[in-house]
Order: sequence, then structure tokens, then C-alpha cells
Amino acid sequence: MPNSPVTMRTKLAFGIGASGEAASNWIFNALTFFYYNQILGLSGTLTAAAVTVGIISDAMTDPLMGSISDRFRSRWGRRHPFMYAAPLPLVLCIYAIFNPPADLETTSLFIWFMVFTVGMRVCQTLFAVPHLALGAELSDDYNERSKVMSYNNVFTYGGVIVMHIAVWFVVFPAFDNGRMHQEAYYPVVFFCCTLIMLCILTSAYQTRDRIPFLICHRSACANSAARCGLPCRTRTIAICYSVCSSSR
Repeated sequence: MPNSPVTMRTKLAFGIGASGEAASNWIFNALTFFYYNQILGLSGTLTAAAVTVGIISDAMTDPLMGSISDRFRSRWGRRHPFMYAAPLPLVLCIYAIFNPPADLETTSLFIWFMVFTVGMRVCQTLFAVPHLALGAELSDDYNERSKVMSYNNVFTYGGVIVMHIAVWFVVFPAFDNGRMHQEAYYPVVFFCCTLIMLCILTSAYQTRDRIPFLICHRSACANSAARCGLPCRTRTIAICYSVCSSSR
């Protein structure tokens, strides 16, 4: 039940999804700009422009995904269908980013990078927004929700550390000046994509048993919103329940 303590198994299952998201963020933030500018020869201006378009698209898709997920109804709940749908297109976008066709000219390479950067950001949102909302819905107790989200933070750092060690201390050292060789990026992409698939799908599958007990169903949502005067949307759900809990 929502007001019961969240089990360690559920906390771990929820948290591990953050490692997959962190891996996707790490490979993009740490490697793509250098890869396109230094390895593929795209100018810094165009590389930055493609990244900027991706960030702008992210600002638009985050609230849109929150609204869609909040209104979604299915036998698998409001969050899990999107969590299941996200990892495959996400890893395909990452693969495409690091494997553009060899014969692309400058403009075509820029468009390729921009399109798949936007696609990657959309797929990240497809998982991240419902996943965070799920964490707020696992319990109606303020302290329990805080503990649940602490697992999310720990696993986020875990995903970053795993990627950092694998890339800088295992893969790149296996190549002569590995960071400067395109071939060295292929095992990095493979490892990252595998980690993303395993973590996100494990999180979705191992939390599926909580779907019937998730809080903020239609009646609960309306009641909470009326009590604290806040709309119960994905971006405000944690605030809504925090205010309601502190006012009890």
C-alpha cells in the first residue's frame, strides 16, 4: 500500500533506472562534442549549434511528456509503458550519433548530429519524466519519498562512475592515444547501450508489481490538489505532496 514503507527491493529497482539515464547523459556530455569536433572535423560552431537545438527541444518535450504521462491510462499504469518504450530508440539514437555515414559533407553531418541529438533527448525524456513521477507515487509519506529519491541520486552517481571507469581506465587505454581514434569509440558505445538497456528495463520490470498501489489516481489527485491548491502534474507532484504532508 502507498502509506506502507517502500521495500528495499522496490527502492533498488527504482534507483537502477537512474544509472541508465546517467550513462546516456555521460556519453553525450563527455564525448560527443569532442568526437564531432576533433574526430569527425565538424566545426565547433556547428557542433555547439546542434547541441543547443537538442537542449531547446528538451525544454519543450519535458513538460509535454509530463502532461501526456499524467493523462495516460492503461492496464500497465501511467508510467511504465513509457519506461518500457524508451530504451530501444534511445540506444539507437546514441549508436547513430557515433556512427554517421562516412561520406557526409559538413552540412549533412551537422543535420545528422542535430536530428539524432534531438531524438536522443526526446527518448531520454520518455523515460526520465515518468520515472521521476513514479518515485513520487511509490508512497504518500514524505520521509519514504525522500528515501526513494535518495536511491535515485545514488544510482545516478553510480552510472556516472561506471561509465567514467570503463571509458577512461579500460577502453581508451587499450588503444594508442585512444581518445583520438574513431575505432576506440565503438566499444564505448556498445558498453553504454548495453548498460542503458539493462538498467532501464530492469527498473521498469522490477517495479511493475507496484502499479496497482501507486498513489495519485484520479480521486486522490483531485483531493490532494484541492487541499494544497497546486495542480497535480508530473513536475509538481513532489512539491504537492510535500506541502500536503507538512500541512497535516
